[in-house]
Amino acid sequence: MKQFALIAILFISSFAFAQKLSFKGCESEACNSQKLNKLQEQILSSIKEQSGYIMADSLFLEFTVSEKGKVKIKDEFSVSSILNLTLAKKALKEAGDSLVPSTGDNYEWNWNISLPEFTKSYKEFYETDHFPIAFECNDFNKKGQRGCLKYLIYQSAKEIGGMHQETGTMFRFYIEKGAIVACETPHPPMKKVFADQLSLIFQEKVKEMTTQSSRNNSESFFIEYNVDLLDDSTSIYKAYHDRLEPLSALKSKIAYHEELLNLYTNYYKNKPKEGAQFLIDQLAPLGFNSVTPYRIDSISYDYDSLQHVAKNGAKTTQEAFSKDNHAEHESFPITMNCTNYQGDDEKLKECFQKYILNHVSENYIYPKNGREDRVKGRSYVNFVIQTDKTIDKIYIIKGAHPWLDFEAIRVVSEIPDMYQPAIKDGKPVQMGFTLPINAKL
Repeated sequence: MKQFALIAILFISSFAFAQKLSFKGCESEACNSQKLNKLQEQILSSIKEQSGYIMADSLFLEFTVSEKGKVKIKDEFSVSSILNLTLAKKALKEAGDSLVPSTGDNYEWNWNISLPEFTKSYKEFYETDHFPIAFECNDFNKKGQRGCLKYLIYQSAKEIGGMHQETGTMFRFYIEKGAIVACETPHPPMKKVFADQLSLIFQEKVKEMTTQSSRNNSESFFIEYNVDLLDDSTSIYKAYHDRLEPLSALKSKIAYHEELLNLYTNYYKNKPKEGAQFLIDQLAPLGFNSVTPYRIDSISYDYDSLQHVAKNGAKTTQEAFSKDNHAEHESFPITMNCTNYQGDDEKLKECFQKYILNHVSENYIYPKNGREDRVKGRSYVNFVIQTDKTIDKIYIIKGAHPWLDFEAIRVVSEIPDMYQPAIKDGKPVQMGFTLPINAKL
């Protein structure tokens, strides 16, 4: 059974069977359900005992049970975790003697592992005041300390390797007293072992690289991490394109739609003709044509506009998209020394960039350890200017060396507040930036 077909099944139902799973001694469906729930609880206990947390997942197992109670796996799949799948198979085989032998069709078991109920009350990371603080960042301001904790996730992912294949993957870690208690992957990884490894390594780094007092005083919160890479366009294209086929098979097209736009934005933004044709080709199997426009959420695709761009080209394919609120105008944030340029977007942009670069050059302190070991490199720092004019959501998208990366986080966290945030259609909006900081002796 193909993986993309399995994913579609897993997202549609909680559990179902080609042949209903039957336990010995049960004469009713209620009895079978009760024993199945007990088996699943045992598996969850094993998962938590081995990893320390629960990873939300959807598992599929197709198997047979012989007269002697031997379980033979015919097919298997997990959306997020190899560990979950491995422990589920182990428990199933151990329970073989308690199962009624399969006859005719194979047994099929689809199981959705949900997040623990208590995680619903956890705060978003950027709303917390108390969280684990890295030793290297103990004297940083709160924004810098947040950036350092996210950096530990980046370091964990980099340590594993293979991040190119996981571009676009999204993780959400639920943390209590400095320890991961649950994890989910809204955008699942291509290699399921990546999720298990990232969670375990990040868990260890938090324990080893943050102060115990900050862990003990930490609030319960969740923190998100997106695997975003600064790389050549060919690598980005392959990473996103590999994810499209399984997502297109899902009943809900939202994840597929997001991935499609991610690929278009990251690869085709300067190739309007190729981009428009790519969208047409991808959406055609979904019934997209001049009669039936394709629409999800507030964005719709107009077939005739895309056809025009694919044939004639254009500066952008923005005309092929329509939004409910019509065209939007976006202006750059205004720094304290750039107020004279209000109304001139180009000069505002130029003044803003000069202001940020001057701040970095005047305040960056080359780390002492880095100077002794003569380390050098370029750290790419992402940050967001919030609607309240402050800098926040700082994280390293591509690092150079930990000493240099931590200093890059610090210096960005100390950028003064703006005079005015970015404006779109007359309203303040967040605006994100990527800042390369080149450190060399």
